[in-house]
Amino acid sequence: MDNDLKIYVQRLISATDSSDARSAVQSFCSSFAGMTDEAHLCAGEQLCADYDFMDNALSLITSCTLKNSTTVLEGSSEICQVFILLLTSPTTSVHTRTKLADSILSFRLSRDAVDQDRGIVASLLDMMYDKENVVQDVVARTLCVQFLTVLFNLKSQIFEQAVIGTPAGLNRLVDLLTSDESICDESVRNEVLLLLTGMVEKSEVVRKLVAFSEGFDRLFSIIEHESGLTGGSIVVQDALKLINFLARDDGVTLLYQSRVAMTVLPTLLDITTASAWVYRTVDGPGMTDDDDAHIAALLGQDNSTSTPSEIPRATLKPSEEKIISLSLLTIKSSIVDAPSESKPERQQFLASIPALTNNLYKLAIYVPLQPPSSYDPIPPTEIQNLALDVLSFICDGAPEPVKDEIAATVTTPLLNIAISSSSSSTSTVTTLRCLLTPQTSSTFIMHALAPPPPPMDDDGREVEITQPIVKQIIADLSQALSTQSPSLINIVGASKSLFALLKSGGEAAKEILLRIPPSLLQTLVTYLSTSPSSAESDEICMALLTLLCEWCTACPTAVHSFLSFPDSIALLKLLKSDNIQQNGLVMLLFGTCLEHFGDDEHSGWTRQTILELIQSKVGISHFTNVLEATRKSLSISSSSSLESQLTQQWFSDIADTIRRRIVKEVTSGSSNVEQENPLNSLIQQQVKEIEELKGQLAGTKKLKEDAEAVNASLRTKINVVMGGNNAANVEEEVRLKRAEETLTLQIQDLNSLLSTKEGEIDGLNKMYQALESELQDAKSSPLSTSEDTNKEIEGLKDKLRQGDKWMKMAQEKMEELGSRNIELEDIVSQGEGIRNGSANDSSLSAKERAEFERLKEHSRSADTWMKTAGAQIEQLSAENERLQATVAAGTNESGGDNDNKALLDQIALLRKEKEEFVELVAKMQTEEGEEIAKLKAKTKAADEWMLAAQK
Repeated sequence: MDNDLKIYVQRLISATDSSDARSAVQSFCSSFAGMTDEAHLCAGEQLCADYDFMDNALSLITSCTLKNSTTVLEGSSEICQVFILLLTSPTTSVHTRTKLADSILSFRLSRDAVDQDRGIVASLLDMMYDKENVVQDVVARTLCVQFLTVLFNLKSQIFEQAVIGTPAGLNRLVDLLTSDESICDESVRNEVLLLLTGMVEKSEVVRKLVAFSEGFDRLFSIIEHESGLTGGSIVVQDALKLINFLARDDGVTLLYQSRVAMTVLPTLLDITTASAWVYRTVDGPGMTDDDDAHIAALLGQDNSTSTPSEIPRATLKPSEEKIISLSLLTIKSSIVDAPSESKPERQQFLASIPALTNNLYKLAIYVPLQPPSSYDPIPPTEIQNLALDVLSFICDGAPEPVKDEIAATVTTPLLNIAISSSSSSTSTVTTLRCLLTPQTSSTFIMHALAPPPPPMDDDGREVEITQPIVKQIIADLSQALSTQSPSLINIVGASKSLFALLKSGGEAAKEILLRIPPSLLQTLVTYLSTSPSSAESDEICMALLTLLCEWCTACPTAVHSFLSFPDSIALLKLLKSDNIQQNGLVMLLFGTCLEHFGDDEHSGWTRQTILELIQSKVGISHFTNVLEATRKSLSISSSSSLESQLTQQWFSDIADTIRRRIVKEVTSGSSNVEQENPLNSLIQQQVKEIEELKGQLAGTKKLKEDAEAVNASLRTKINVVMGGNNAANVEEEVRLKRAEETLTLQIQDLNSLLSTKEGEIDGLNKMYQALESELQDAKSSPLSTSEDTNKEIEGLKDKLRQGDKWMKMAQEKMEELGSRNIELEDIVSQGEGIRNGSANDSSLSAKERAEFERLKEHSRSADTWMKTAGAQIEQLSAENERLQATVAAGTNESGGDNDNKALLDQIALLRKEKEEFVELVAKMQTEEGEEIAKLKAKTKAADEWMLAAQK
């Protein structure tokens, strides 16, 4: 140790009065001031390693006394300043400060049983609660918390363990979160607030301990004491930051259970409690109050030329905007981070607090006062967008009764904002998509077609009502598109609003919209087919294409109406654009028409003609590639906002449906195989996706193995830690168990992901096998060359000759069967006569009479079969003649063009008819043989019976 430091340490230890001790402490500060970084580190480590110095320093911190019982006035403050200077000197590096903090935190007293394992953190916490010495010393306690904060910033994990390992250590800090100055001074409380904010941000354990120590109640009480939103106190902002961290994980449950929180939080969203409204102050020139206007008139000042835009407005302070933002983020995170099973309950709870929802509506949906006033509660655009996002998350996935209750209040104002030129239009559309239910959407669209009866006033007279909002949107949008005047209405916002209404309203709402004049569908098609190319036009085109895609989804009537317009085909010209997403929407539109057209023909269109249009104008492989490229483009931006996520999910769902339809139509042979053979493209795409999924699967398996290995290691560490009983081991046990639980959840997620990926690979493999089989059939088809065609015709002729042979054989068998049947009938007739003549003869038993009846029934069955066989022979003969004519025609044409498509179609038909003919002849032969065998057996049995009867 440096000689000067040794001298200062000896002066401190041997000091006999307060002034001598304080002089020694101040000498430490002056000695560190001019040191280099290396010298500072060396001196600091030597000082922290000196047991006598640290022993006296901890004694000064705790009780302002040295170990020799000398009382040092303001000793706690002085020694804290030494350590703070040691760790925050501007001439030292971060590495030096970190090593010194580690040395300070690792120091332990072990002189006796009382002070055993006692460190600097425990001494600092004791100092803040030593009522006899420093409870009233605000400076000392403030420096104490600042010293703790410096240690935490440099060595957060070790500091956290030291605080939790100290008996009631964390609770002591939480207890200082109070507005009661008899317990804690405001400056000390604010420093503790900053310290705890940093600790809960980095540690889940600390976060839960603070939350369960009435953290929410204490913090919201501080906010209420600091006047909430009014003035924008920095203390309120710090408290809300801490609340945001506490509301993570399970802590949010305590937030909802806190009565103080649910009372104070809504007031932070009330813009009229901001200072400009409370104190009625307006920045800028001009007078708008009645009294001021009266005074101006008396003074001869003319303010009549003032426009509403010139009226000075009351505005929020930046600090007040920050408070509202933090409050909204707290509500948002409490829903977003909620488990799926508890999310609907939280949404319903928030919607049931009138003060919260009313203030949220005022922030999200601003309705200007008439006439304009300086004190209109106009929220800033950023606040309004954030409030709309919070409203979206409250409604997204919420029970329908919750949505309907909110929709009754806000749907019309939201639609008005969406079609305006407001910068909040996009956020408004997102809120509409999350808010609208089928019932609400159908009602709004139905009112556009058939407005409800006007309400009655108190005198029984009808109250004049405005035009239904949806009908107004349709009329303004149609006019703006027809005249190409975007200034009439926000075309993008109006299109997206109708999209939201149609998506939630379903097929019924889409069909109703088709009946509302003027024809919006025709206007959309006409505009898109003639729209110029520009950045603004591209944005409008994408919004209109999105509306068309949703309109045609699951609504065959809309598909038929769209394709009935001659300009509908002209929409394919939009594919010339370099905009990937616009091209994808065009593909999606025609793919939607293919999927939802139906099986019938309409206006000359069928599914097959739509597919042929896609093949001829685009190509199947290019069609599917554009859809996949658009999907990837949307997925890249899907994390930026809820609107992007909803759009990406919507596009992916429809694209998957279209892709399955394309594969089904192509592999079923319902359309002609194009020259590029789309099966090749589809198979290549399937193989590529299978390989990508296999790569992801391998990565997932590796992550799972790593997680299991880490989990096993953690279990081993936990078993080791469980053997100890000290506070450090207890904290280590808590930390390791928490890490084990986290890894267990990760393993479960990886197992789920693994199963999903395996299922996707299995599904793609099945589709790949089906496509491969279809491709092999197409490749192995013998209809590709003239030589194969001639061979096919010769084979058909052989089959015909064989068919003729079978026909002759069948006729011979029929003649033989007929003669046998005649003989059988004669025998039966003789037997009948014998039976009638000897009906009273007792020599004929009942068994013999029953045998007569059975034989007669067999004879009738034989007659019936003969008639059926005759009809089949006639039908077979007609088919044989038609087949011979077809083969002859095919033979005559085979000498012409070898690639004649008509000949190939005839050959395919001949193959099918040939197979059916051969199967029919074989079936006839089998049936005839069986029946002849049966009749022979019956004839033999009849002969034997007749001999027995005669005897």
